[in-house]
Amino acid sequence: MNGALKIPSLEKTPFILPIEIDNSQWNMALEITLCNVVDGSPALNPTKVLLGLNNNLLLIRFQCTSKHIRTKLTEPGAAVWEEEAVEVFLQPPGFSNTYFEIDLNPLNTTTQLKICNNGAPGDKRVYEGDTHWRCSGLITRTFIDGHLNTPGQCSGWTAELAIPLFSLLGGHDCSGLWRANFFRVDASSENLAYRAWLPTGEIDFHRMENFGQLCIG
Repeated sequence: MNGALKIPSLEKTPFILPIEIDNSQWNMALEITLCNVVDGSPALNPTKVLLGLNNNLLLIRFQCTSKHIRTKLTEPGAAVWEEEAVEVFLQPPGFSNTYFEIDLNPLNTTTQLKICNNGAPGDKRVYEGDTHWRCSGLITRTFIDGHLNTPGQCSGWTAELAIPLFSLLGGHDCSGLWRANFFRVDASSENLAYRAWLPTGEIDFHRMENFGQLCIG
């Protein structure tokens, strides 16, 4: 990827309107499309990601197409990536081996992790997630267009996140170049499909060298 994506400011947070209303402040957001995580090819079930800023809130909307949304996990911190889910990976400016992961499934179940990754190549790479970390002030919500766990009885689902960036920086200035990637686990069939903003060359979301850049502020 050449250059960083400039995240536009949204005058009002879209969270003041119901999630199912499309003609909100999201129409001013930056839009990206997820692709096959391995080779970058188009996905069978498209996923759009909308990005915007409201002060120090990073606003994210995933619009996920699917005719069979398979998900049952409701316990916070569960392994939501084993079912239908979306994932946000963010690395603040100046961080080298630490980044943050926030995962969300259609039932609005969240898993939050602070990841320490040595960034080594191949088998030498080691990473571990701190499951006790929490993003203070995080807001998430979801909307399901149809019925869960019933083939052919839905058209997709939407996930929205409002991430206070200062919670990832300990209250410091949030402006600068952030590194990021966005993912979806498509569980519309028994064989999970994996989508990414920027492909990693394998089914591995923790390839920091494949993170893109977001210009904040």
